[in-house]
Amino acid sequence: MAEPGVVEAEVSSLIAFSGLMLVFLPFFLDRARGAREGLSSSWLRRLTVLVWLTALLVGLPAVAAAFGLLTIWKVIDASGFVGWMALVSIGLVVSYTLVTVWLETKVWT
Repeated sequence: MAEPGVVEAEVSSLIAFSGLMLVFLPFFLDRARGAREGLSSSWLRRLTVLVWLTALLVGLPAVAAAFGLLTIWKVIDASGFVGWMALVSIGLVVSYTLVTVWLETKVWT
Protein backbone atom coordinates (compact mmCIF):
# COMPACT_ATOMS: atom_id res chain seq x y z
CA MET A 1 0.00 0.00 0.00
CA ALA A 2 1.24 3.47 -0.89
CA GLU A 3 1.69 6.21 1.65
CA PRO A 4 -1.62 7.95 2.47
CA GLY A 5 -0.17 11.32 1.43
CA VAL A 6 0.63 9.98 -2.03
CA VAL A 7 -2.86 8.58 -2.51
CA GLU A 8 -4.36 11.86 -1.27
CA ALA A 9 -2.33 13.81 -3.84
CA GLU A 10 -3.41 11.43 -6.60
CA VAL A 11 -7.07 11.71 -5.57
CA SER A 12 -6.79 15.51 -5.53
CA SER A 13 -5.31 15.59 -9.01
CA LEU A 14 -7.91 13.16 -10.35
CA ILE A 15 -10.74 15.26 -8.95
CA ALA A 16 -9.15 18.35 -10.48
CA PHE A 17 -8.86 16.65 -13.89
CA SER A 18 -12.45 15.51 -13.80
CA GLY A 19 -13.69 18.92 -12.67
CA LEU A 20 -11.62 20.75 -15.26
CA MET A 21 -12.99 18.61 -18.07
CA LEU A 22 -16.52 18.98 -16.71
CA VAL A 23 -16.20 22.77 -16.65
CA PHE A 24 -14.88 22.97 -20.21
CA LEU A 25 -17.19 20.28 -21.63
CA PRO A 26 -20.02 22.70 -22.58
CA PHE A 27 -17.56 25.04 -24.33
CA PHE A 28 -16.08 22.20 -26.35
CA LEU A 29 -19.47 20.73 -27.23
CA ASP A 30 -20.73 24.11 -28.35
CA ARG A 31 -17.67 24.59 -30.56
CA ALA A 32 -18.01 21.06 -31.95
CA ARG A 33 -21.72 21.58 -32.64
CA GLY A 34 -20.96 24.75 -34.59
CA ALA A 35 -18.22 23.09 -36.62
CA ARG A 36 -20.35 20.12 -37.69
CA GLU A 37 -22.03 21.98 -40.52
CA GLY A 38 -18.95 22.36 -42.69
CA LEU A 39 -17.21 19.04 -42.03
CA SER A 40 -17.03 15.94 -44.20
CA SER A 41 -18.28 12.60 -42.93
CA SER A 42 -14.77 11.44 -42.01
CA TRP A 43 -14.22 14.56 -39.90
CA LEU A 44 -17.62 14.08 -38.29
CA ARG A 45 -16.58 10.56 -37.20
CA ARG A 46 -13.36 11.97 -35.74
CA LEU A 47 -15.32 14.66 -33.96
CA THR A 48 -17.65 12.03 -32.50
CA VAL A 49 -14.63 10.14 -31.13
CA LEU A 50 -13.32 13.36 -29.59
CA VAL A 51 -16.68 14.08 -27.95
CA TRP A 52 -16.70 10.57 -26.42
CA LEU A 53 -13.12 11.09 -25.29
CA THR A 54 -14.31 14.21 -23.48
CA ALA A 55 -16.87 12.13 -21.60
CA LEU A 56 -14.18 9.56 -20.81
CA LEU A 57 -11.95 12.31 -19.42
CA VAL A 58 -14.72 13.30 -17.02
CA GLY A 59 -15.60 9.77 -15.95
CA LEU A 60 -12.24 7.98 -15.75
CA PRO A 61 -10.61 10.32 -13.22
CA ALA A 62 -13.81 10.41 -11.16
CA VAL A 63 -13.94 6.61 -10.91
CA ALA A 64 -10.23 6.44 -10.07
CA ALA A 65 -10.71 9.14 -7.41
CA ALA A 66 -13.52 7.09 -5.88
CA PHE A 67 -11.17 4.09 -5.63
CA GLY A 68 -8.58 6.41 -4.12
CA LEU A 69 -11.01 7.58 -1.47
CA LEU A 70 -11.87 3.98 -0.64
CA THR A 71 -8.14 3.33 -0.31
CA ILE A 72 -7.66 6.31 2.01
CA TRP A 73 -10.58 5.10 4.13
CA LYS A 74 -8.94 1.63 4.20
CA VAL A 75 -11.98 -0.08 2.68
CA ILE A 76 -9.89 -1.51 -0.17
CA ASP A 77 -6.27 -1.30 -1.30
CA ALA A 78 -6.31 0.12 -4.81
CA SER A 79 -3.33 2.45 -4.50
CA GLY A 80 -1.59 0.90 -7.52
CA PHE A 81 -4.71 1.23 -9.65
CA VAL A 82 -5.18 4.84 -8.56
CA GLY A 83 -1.57 5.65 -9.43
CA TRP A 84 -1.86 4.11 -12.88
CA MET A 85 -5.16 5.86 -13.55
CA ALA A 86 -3.61 9.19 -12.52
CA LEU A 87 -0.81 8.57 -15.03
CA VAL A 88 -3.26 7.55 -17.75
CA SER A 89 -5.44 10.59 -17.03
CA ILE A 90 -2.46 12.92 -17.34
CA GLY A 91 -1.55 11.39 -20.69
CA LEU A 92 -5.10 11.56 -21.97
CA VAL A 93 -5.55 15.19 -20.90
CA VAL A 94 -2.30 16.20 -22.61
CA SER A 95 -3.24 14.31 -25.79
CA TYR A 96 -6.76 15.72 -25.72
CA THR A 97 -5.41 19.25 -25.33
CA LEU A 98 -3.01 18.87 -28.24
CA VAL A 99 -5.72 17.46 -30.52
CA THR A 100 -8.20 20.17 -29.53
CA VAL A 101 -5.67 22.95 -30.14
CA TRP A 102 -4.77 21.41 -33.50
CA LEU A 103 -8.45 21.24 -34.47
CA GLU A 104 -8.99 24.83 -33.41
CA THR A 105 -6.04 26.14 -35.40
CA LYS A 106 -6.19 23.93 -38.51
CA VAL A 107 -9.70 22.57 -39.03
CA TRP A 108 -12.26 24.79 -37.31
CA THR A 109 -10.86 28.11 -38.51
